[in-house]
Amino acid sequence: IQLDFVFTSCQSAMDAYICGNLVCENAVYTLQNNLTGLSGTCFDFNATNVTLDLDGKYVQNFYTSTHVIDIRGYNLTTIRNGYLGGGSVVVYFENTFGGNLSDIHSFASSSTAFIEIQDSKNITIENSNISAIASAFTSILGNSGSGVLNENITVKDSLANQGNLYAFFGGGGSTNITFINCSLPFALWSINA
Repeated sequence: IQLDFVFTSCQSAMDAYICGNLVCENAVYTLQNNLTGLSGTCFDFNATNVTLDLDGKYVQNFYTSTHVIDIRGYNLTTIRNGYLGGGSVVVYFENTFGGNLSDIHSFASSSTAFIEIQDSKNITIENSNISAIASAFTSILGNSGSGVLNENITVKDSLANQGNLYAFFGGGGSTNITFINCSLPFALWSINA
C-alpha cells in the first residue's frame, strides 16, 4: 500500500500533500500537488462525509493490482475536480451509501474499470471524461454475499471514449441503474452472468 500518512488532526478544511488515510469526518481534503508514480492505494476513505477535492491535480498509480482510491464501508463520500489513472480499478466503492464523483477525468489509465461499485447504494458519477481504459468505465458487481444489492447508481453527463460505459457481472442483483446524457463508442451493456 502506498499510504504515506494518516491525517489525525481533524479540521473542516485540510490540505493534502501526500497519499494517506482520510480519517476526519465532515472534512474537505484539498490536494496541493500532483501525486504520480505511486505503487499502491493513494487515498483510503476511513470516515463518513469526506470530500477529496483534487483541485485540478493528477493522481496516478503504476501498480496494476491495487485501487488508486478505496472507499469501503463509509458513507457520503465525494471525489471531485481532477485527474486519476492507473491501478486495476481507479475508484472502488464497496458497502457505501451515498457517493459522488464529479468532474473526474482519466489519464494514462490501463485499468480494468475506472469505477467499480459493489454492494453500494446511491452512487452518482457526473461530468466525467474517461479514456484509455481496458474494459469498462463503470463496473457494477453483483451481491458479494453481504445481502446488500447495488441500488440507485446514476451516471450522467459523462463521456467514455474507449470500452463499455457499463459492465455488469452477475452474482446478485442491482436495481435502478441510470445513464443520463452519456456518450460512448461501444455497447452500453456488457453482461456476464
